[in-house]
Amino acid sequence: MESLLSAEGSLTLAISALAIVLGYRFTLPERGRDFAGILVYVAAIAVTLAAAYGFVPRAGAVDPGLAGRIPGGLLLVAGFLLAGASFRARLEAGRGRLATGGPYARIRHPLYLGLGMVLAGHLLRLPSSAGLLSTALALASYGFAAAAEEREAAARFGAEWEAYARRTGAVVPRRAG
Repeated sequence: MESLLSAEGSLTLAISALAIVLGYRFTLPERGRDFAGILVYVAAIAVTLAAAYGFVPRAGAVDPGLAGRIPGGLLLVAGFLLAGASFRARLEAGRGRLATGGPYARIRHPLYLGLGMVLAGHLLRLPSSAGLLSTALALASYGFAAAAEEREAAARFGAEWEAYARRTGAVVPRRAG
């Protein structure tokens, strides 16, 4: 517990809290699936943090040193930027319209990709087997949510969705041409 109360531990706790608050803000959960998505996201962050500081017995936590903290921090920031950009694009599209601007012009699920990058960055900064498992479960739940959202969008937007889906990748941009 002492290490969590150190300067580095306090910073890690603050970053984890910020990741939770921003993840919730960017998600703006309205449906049961949205709440489930934010819950697995929060759980993955909490388990990763708890394992890193010894609150999860035999979690396999290791000290990543700068070799893990720097790339993890960069991935975390990039994920926040992508999730934030997708949040703005969804707001601009408005309810009842297909979001195709901002990062949605290149990929169909930038929010899930951004939150996944945050989780991966958090895991790189605080690696553990428990954190890896909880992050993998969160990413799997995003895959199921994305598939459900795509079925709903196809039913709701029809040909507009089909054209959009043909020109964009799910989480990796398609090559032009």
